[in-house]
Amino acid sequence: MAQQTNVAKFFEQWEIYQSVIVNNYMFHSEIVDIVTNEIDRFESLSILDLGCGDAYVVGKSITGDKKVDYHGVDISNASLQFARENLQGINGAATLINNDFVAELENIHRAFDIIISGYTLHHLEAEDKKRFFSSVAGVLAERGVFIFYDIEKEPKETPADFNERCCNIVANRWVSLGKKGTENTTTHMKESDKPETEAFHREGMKKAGLSAIRKVFRDKDDRYSVYIAERN
Repeated sequence: MAQQTNVAKFFEQWEIYQSVIVNNYMFHSEIVDIVTNEIDRFESLSILDLGCGDAYVVGKSITGDKKVDYHGVDISNASLQFARENLQGINGAATLINNDFVAELENIHRAFDIIISGYTLHHLEAEDKKRFFSSVAGVLAERGVFIFYDIEKEPKETPADFNERCCNIVANRWVSLGKKGTENTTTHMKESDKPETEAFHREGMKKAGLSAIRKVFRDKDDRYSVYIAERN
């Protein structure tokens, strides 16, 4: 019975996620364009996707027959099954690892051309986020690219105020979720999301040794940001 409950809960959450993707509520379309542009800079490349979920973004971002060595890490084994389907068309190997992405970073002893972290870091505490940036820098290849996108609060905004503002937007605009989906989403935000500021993210990446840090996207409601940084 417990297993059936967990399966039902996963697919309930999965339906919410699919609705977010289809309606572009969290700007995945814009993110795919950004990731595609970075991937296209390489003739062949290795990618480390931390908290990859179903690998939707990378699966949509790889065009043509470019040779790719992909490593995706996610704590949800069910999500990785979808990732396997989304990556079927790539020219190269797709290694999927069922583990916590922070813990898995400690097991990696090679460099990657592109490292991606999307909508995952905001669940960690501040000190863990700082350590995460350092760990990423340690496995990013020379002239490699780090693509980081996440929620991001305004400088004088408290986490609670930010989450409340985002919850109001979900309740009023994310209409496809329905009542139960909206309740589940806003409850998760209030209980789990720990947003940081632009200054925090920039400082964390800079202290980790990353350079050429630039913000390449910010939504009009000041909730989501996309950064690109490099290791030179």
